[in-house]
Amino acid sequence: MPSRRGFSLIIVLALMLALLFVGASFSNSILHATRTSRLGWQGDQSARSADAALLGSLDTWDRVSAATLRTGETDTVLASGDASASSRVTRTRLNARTFLLVASAQQRDGAMRRTQRENGLVVQLNWPTIPARAAITTSGAITISDSATLLGTDAEPAGWADECANDRATSPTSALVSQGAIIAAGAIVAGRGSGTMLLTTSDAATLAQEIADAVAAVAATATIVTADSVLDADELVVNSTGDACPRWFGAARRGAPGPDACERRWPVVSATSPGVTRLTGDTPVQGVLVVAGDLHIDDGVQFSGLLLVSGAVLRTAAPSPSGPAGGAARAQVVGAMVIRDRANAGSHLEEPILVQASRCSVRLALAALGNPAPVRQHGWSARP
Repeated sequence: MPSRRGFSLIIVLALMLALLFVGASFSNSILHATRTSRLGWQGDQSARSADAALLGSLDTWDRVSAATLRTGETDTVLASGDASASSRVTRTRLNARTFLLVASAQQRDGAMRRTQRENGLVVQLNWPTIPARAAITTSGAITISDSATLLGTDAEPAGWADECANDRATSPTSALVSQGAIIAAGAIVAGRGSGTMLLTTSDAATLAQEIADAVAAVAATATIVTADSVLDADELVVNSTGDACPRWFGAARRGAPGPDACERRWPVVSATSPGVTRLTGDTPVQGVLVVAGDLHIDDGVQFSGLLLVSGAVLRTAAPSPSGPAGGAARAQVVGAMVIRDRANAGSHLEEPILVQASRCSVRLALAALGNPAPVRQHGWSARP
């Protein structure tokens, strides 16, 4: 009898151990399934949070801060959350018009396990259509003296090679598109083909309307609106960070002494004076200037970007002496000049001036007007 009881006890203990093992395995399976389910739920939550962060960054897009980035640079445009859930969106500039947004969102459980999702989106800036078909595009007539040079071969301003690496034009454009032109024998007008494209009356009327639409659209989104009739590139103003920058525009001279913040400014200036607005001063500046009336370009002006003019452009003897003794200092525009000439008075380039086509400087200037629109989805990645 004692041996039977001992054998029965062994069997009972073996059965209890087997049940204990099965119970432990079952509990571990339940725990694993619960954890997997929780991580899956957290992953879904993280993915939704990343998508929401991307949409939020598009809704709150800051055009001014976007324009300050240079190609290859990254900033953080959205960050939120706490210890249990957080998200952030970084923005990298790929070229003047294209940015890569990467949203990262994560969820944490009580055991400090983290589930993270990343979602990427390429966006392209949409800005008003600007009918810049040449270095100078005008729906009216223009007179060009022998001291003027118009070049349709693409070039960037001095020192902008890195900024313009992904935004150069691969072929020249026309130097001049106009309804009529009187070009002096000594003038240099060089670009695609003969350098000059003359418009028919019908085409000129269509172009005039396109320019009028562009003027209205750009003026409506201007960052600076002024009725001043003189815009002096040499005039400085101290900004909120204590930097002394050109009052009306950004600083276009790269690598020069002075705050880097001034070189990253891309103002859109709307000059509302119905008469003549004078652009004066010899400090190199950048941006967009839209003029409601005529624009007079004084001696020594160095402007990079887009000039958009409702009236005519005048490069004549300055209203007051501004050039050095012995002759007028050559003015320079690197980018594009678009002229409606609404009064059909004709534009006149009678004093020394260089107008150089630059796809890069125009696109960088227009970026301050752009709103982002998705190009394509890059997809997402999971980080358990």
